[in-house]
Amino acid sequence: MPTPSQDKTLQFIRRYLAQHGHAPSLSAIAAGLGLRSKAVVHRHVQALADQGYLTVEPGRHHGIALTGKAAEDLLSLPLAGRIAAGQP
Repeated sequence: MPTPSQDKTLQFIRRYLAQHGHAPSLSAIAAGLGLRSKAVVHRHVQALADQGYLTVEPGRHHGIALTGKAAEDLLSLPLAGRIAAGQP
């Protein structure tokens, strides 16, 4: 389960991919999240990769890709409650 900061990073990467068609760089993620340190972004991205949400290709400037686990989380909806559906 990602931390709130990691979740913000993952959401930013999803939005960036949808808008631009390619993965963001660490600098773009840092700028988009209002962070000054690329090292912090790198830790978040690496933690998300370790948890199976992303794959990272070392040495590539835009080498971040979403995995199936990240896509599954997009399709699930949280339940807010129950509705009684008895006889009318």
